[in-house]
Amino acid sequence: MRKFLLLTGFSLFSVLTFAQWSWQNPLPQGNELVSTCFTDVNTGYAVGGDGTIIKTSDGGFTWSTLASGTNAFLMSVTFTDPETGFATGSGGTILKTVDSGATWTGIESGIHSSVNFVCFADANTGYALGGDTNLKTIDGGNSWFTIPGGSPFGWTSAFFTDATTGYEIGLAGINKTTDGGLTWTLQLDGMNLTWSLESIWFTDANTGYAVGGDKSIFKTSDAGQNWTQVLDGDPYYLTSVCFTNAQTGYAAGYGAGAIVLKTTDAGLIWTALDIGSIEGLHSVYFIDEHNGYAVGDYGQMVKTNDAGASWTHLSAGPVNDLYSVNFADNNTGYAVGDNGIIMKTSNGGSTWTSLTSGSSELLHSVFFTDTNTGYAVGGNWWSPGIILKTTDGGSVWQSLASGISNPLYSVYFTSSDTGYAVGGDQNTVASIVKTTDGGITWQEKSPGVTQHLFSVIFVPSSGGGYTGFASGSQGTILKTTNEGETWTALNSGTTAALLSIFFVDENTGFVAGTNDVILKTINGGTNWTALASGTSHYLDAVYFTDSNNGIIVGDMGTTLTTTDGGLTWIAAPSQTYSWLHSVSCTKKGNIYAAGFSGVILSKVHEGGTVEVSESNQAKPKFDLFPNPASGIITLSAQDHTPGWVTIQVITMTGKLMLQKKYHYLNKFNIDISNFKAGIYLVKIQSDSGVETQKLVVQ
Repeated sequence: MRKFLLLTGFSLFSVLTFAQWSWQNPLPQGNELVSTCFTDVNTGYAVGGDGTIIKTSDGGFTWSTLASGTNAFLMSVTFTDPETGFATGSGGTILKTVDSGATWTGIESGIHSSVNFVCFADANTGYALGGDTNLKTIDGGNSWFTIPGGSPFGWTSAFFTDATTGYEIGLAGINKTTDGGLTWTLQLDGMNLTWSLESIWFTDANTGYAVGGDKSIFKTSDAGQNWTQVLDGDPYYLTSVCFTNAQTGYAAGYGAGAIVLKTTDAGLIWTALDIGSIEGLHSVYFIDEHNGYAVGDYGQMVKTNDAGASWTHLSAGPVNDLYSVNFADNNTGYAVGDNGIIMKTSNGGSTWTSLTSGSSELLHSVFFTDTNTGYAVGGNWWSPGIILKTTDGGSVWQSLASGISNPLYSVYFTSSDTGYAVGGDQNTVASIVKTTDGGITWQEKSPGVTQHLFSVIFVPSSGGGYTGFASGSQGTILKTTNEGETWTALNSGTTAALLSIFFVDENTGFVAGTNDVILKTINGGTNWTALASGTSHYLDAVYFTDSNNGIIVGDMGTTLTTTDGGLTWIAAPSQTYSWLHSVSCTKKGNIYAAGFSGVILSKVHEGGTVEVSESNQAKPKFDLFPNPASGIITLSAQDHTPGWVTIQVITMTGKLMLQKKYHYLNKFNIDISNFKAGIYLVKIQSDSGVETQKLVVQ
């Protein structure tokens, strides 16, 4: 979807246009998957973090991401027929599709607690369970009403053997109803257990299984009157169970990696299957006696078509935490991170290959001076500073002597020979090292402070040479005007940790850090102005393509963009809740972000600037009325009910006056009665894009 910026009443403007973020690693995507189901041997769905819904139509070999319209954590998915399905999750989220997942509509649940599980006894009768409230539908999920059986401990799973008889399980134990949820009876008291129960399955009206912590499996043969523990005492945590017939069943979970157990004698004996190296699993589902799937952490998926005898991995790409990404040209890029991982792409990120770094240390930063020559720095707090160098595009990496005992967090080169690295240790000893011979030797320079240094950058100076800046803990910002020989501390006005610094030129710079801090200078760091980020997250990396257009990434998948030099920031969905640590931009304008769990995302630049005049403006997606106004204004979505909507009211000088977020509403009332008379901008970010309208306050 191409994003647009619309200024009603303005004659001309320009803005960089980008596609949405897309996954490059892991593939097909890297958000945690916690539930999966299939409608036939080829067609299946999986849901998980950040509103993720993915679908396969070829038995799991390829997957497409569906537009859920939400960033809620989706915990459960089920289909009542090939076209009709439901997904539920955090914040009372209930989604429904009637076209095999092509579109999903938010259904009002009336609650705000998490809906952990959804199941249907028939096409009309369904149950949604989770937090302290249970819900039921009798009209095919079009409306839901509250029923008894909620628990302050929450429920994790349920199973109905017919329209009125069902079971719910969780930390509280096992509950049973025989009247469609009007009353519930506790059958197994969770107070007698040291772990939570996670999943339940019945093979007939009397025989059922429940699984949970310590690789525990319980069985009942009398419709739940008695439960017998048939397996226990192992450090694995079982999260999901299903059976293909009365004798054959599977349980999946995690511990030291993933585990899948199988029984062929109705649960008396369970055998661990060889599924290969994979992280934890959260859901296992068999379509028939031969074909089954399991999904879990980092978007990992496995498949079997021989009843578990062998398994095929459907996901690809390492899931090591990544801390830095850097592109040497439009196509060649590198990412580094935990356990010495170095990844490379030669085709703009379409594919990434793991390289052999020769190190198992944590690598914090990577920088390439050309497509073949690059440096990676890092180290854990207990180890000396690590510096690696390659001259053949990453095939071979040489370990260089840094000369310091502290880990290094950032590296930057001003030429093929001259480079800098900064860091510090747990005792707040700051370090700056410099090389003038391409990394063969490094000289330590005194930073004049004791705080950690997390980021360093150099920009050409108008007087010749380079001006350098570094940022670190406790609000530290340093500047050098003599090629890094000496450094001067600047007054940032904050004590927050400043994790990233970026200068467009020697005067205009930006810093991002903890406690949602964004700072800007237009005089080379002499003075810094705090900018309103509109968020409350850690901001880990900042990058600007020019003095107006910039991007910041951070925790919980945060991405912020600005087109006005940081006066206003727009939060854009990143398709992940993983912590993003680094952002880089190619000369072509493509943006890449990297972070925890091996996440690499890209945002492709789609054609420079777009000029729009009043005669050919895109039609607004929201109506704003009345306008002019003096009290309450109303914004109304024209064509559908959007997912998350963020509304900002901003002065013409860029001051943020108001910000509000709404979820699954198509009409919003905003009180502006305390605003002074004048002209304001109303920015609306939704799943339809970003538009800005002019508001006149009388």
